[in-house]
Amino acid sequence: MNITYTIAPLDGPAARTRLAELLGGGQSVPANNIIRHLDGLGVKSYVLEDPYIDRDYSADYLEFYARTFRTHAKHCKRVHFFSEDISPIIRSPLTTERLQYLSQTASASYCGFCVIRPLPTAPIGRTVLLARVRDSLNMEATVTCRADFEANLFGVDLHVTGTPFLQQDARVGACAQVAIWVGMRHMHARYGHAWVSVADITRFATPTTSTEAASLPPGSDFLTSESMIRGISEAGYQALCFRGDEICCDILPYVESGIPVVLGLNIGGTIGHAVTVIGRAFAKLDCPTKRPIDYVPAYIVHDDQGGPYMWLPMHKNAGGTHAFNEGTVKRFTQELNVRCHATFAVALMSSRVFSTAAAAEVSARDRIEEVLTNMAEVRRSLTKRDIPFNEGLLDELQSAHRDDCIVLRT
Repeated sequence: MNITYTIAPLDGPAARTRLAELLGGGQSVPANNIIRHLDGLGVKSYVLEDPYIDRDYSADYLEFYARTFRTHAKHCKRVHFFSEDISPIIRSPLTTERLQYLSQTASASYCGFCVIRPLPTAPIGRTVLLARVRDSLNMEATVTCRADFEANLFGVDLHVTGTPFLQQDARVGACAQVAIWVGMRHMHARYGHAWVSVADITRFATPTTSTEAASLPPGSDFLTSESMIRGISEAGYQALCFRGDEICCDILPYVESGIPVVLGLNIGGTIGHAVTVIGRAFAKLDCPTKRPIDYVPAYIVHDDQGGPYMWLPMHKNAGGTHAFNEGTVKRFTQELNVRCHATFAVALMSSRVFSTAAAAEVSARDRIEEVLTNMAEVRRSLTKRDIPFNEGLLDELQSAHRDDCIVLRT
């Protein structure tokens, strides 16, 4: 298989238009939000690799496209992004010295990759971009669910730390399958859990009721929360579910611990949508509280219909205090938020976890209470062992304990 490599700059409106066309067209919301994220990373050039065999698309092809009457292409393309102009390296003869230089220079500026599938309505395949979200005034953003991924270009291994993203292909799976896939692919890369494709998840969540079995392939139109739980369990995870008015608070310890959470949103009537929560923002408060969630103005999510690293504000007025710019989750002209639209959440828990965050917090509070109540003995023990400690910091901790002002974060 002959592979061609084309390098192009990302240095102006015309270049961004060309890249948008490559990613699905100027009207594609995911394509435009990918370019928005690339701008935030300072990407200056990209390399198009054609053709490229992608394992995820191959799994979907085998499960669905190979069985249709219409002939579908088997190969994809892949785009590699860099924060510097690497055209002088690529266009020179690829000698051993040149490849070593590519390994050193390109690796330091590598910002990730995007697979382009031969699907006109959903071309954006497996995508991993550097997990760096811009902070804004009085707000610190962190992608907590991130892992290391590797890509090979010209025989050189390039590495990027991020969270995998995928555009929904409605013929194979709904937004729920993609949201689950994002979480499971992160768990595979970071913790060594099983590799699963979107087609696998659709099969695991096979409908068992007449309401669920309303599309072909079964489950490709939508998944109920029960189907999602079944699919997650069949893949080898424990599905830890949350409902009610405090979903935003309940899922925070899991997101903080690097565990992705699939969040179900109601966007009007019977219409639902699913995103994957992969991070959060922390902000200052004029009047500090004990509740960690009060310091979180927004979650960071992957939205298969919107793009990677999107903001999902905590409430509808959060954007008035914090500048989320254009990177918020929307449906049509409606901006979604957790308080008004979240109805269901499920954390993808390892089968080796036997405690919830709530139970762990009770244990942690008991341990903290025991230590702070006996702080005099702790100080004597540290002094006796000649272990240095900060007297002022311990005084401040004890004062916060007396005033009941300690904020617990997982």
